[in-house]
Amino acid sequence: MFQNADDESSDEKALVVVNVNELLENACDDDSDDVPILPPHKRCGNHSLNLVASADTLKAREDKVFQRSYDRAMAKVQALSNIVSRSPKANDTVEDITGKTFLKPTCTRWCSEYYAVERVVEIGLDKVVECETALGLSVMTSADMKFLTSFIKVMKPIVSAMKLIEGESHCYVGQLIPTIMGLQRKL
Repeated sequence: MFQNADDESSDEKALVVVNVNELLENACDDDSDDVPILPPHKRCGNHSLNLVASADTLKAREDKVFQRSYDRAMAKVQALSNIVSRSPKANDTVEDITGKTFLKPTCTRWCSEYYAVERVVEIGLDKVVECETALGLSVMTSADMKFLTSFIKVMKPIVSAMKLIEGESHCYVGQLIPTIMGLQRKL
């Protein structure tokens, strides 16, 4: 902690360098009630919401009909993502057909799966089928695209809430509760 030692104006406070390690070590030796303590740990709201979304998606897979639809559609999204990320030639083919490329989801961020699916839905069934045919992949059906469109519709409020409460400089605890309550209402 720093405090300014030179008092050029009466509004400025003196800065003093304090070694936190020594302060805490001395506090352990001291039996007084004036022991400095760290504030309680606060979990990241965005990370917690990310975990909820991931856990709920896994829980929904307990329904066998949902699981079959989810696995079939997501496997096709993953196949598209894998091929364009591994092969520059495949990526060029996709860009020639769609003007865009498919996004690759990562296991550390649930939102990345949403964005990958959103890109597939945004490109549309006809262009996706054209890409899959050109790349020799299993072709997406209209039922797969309908599932992906429903997935986007259901998960969009979660992603919007995560965007609101992420960040270090423009996110405050006062935003967390209204965001979560609004999300509950939407879902």
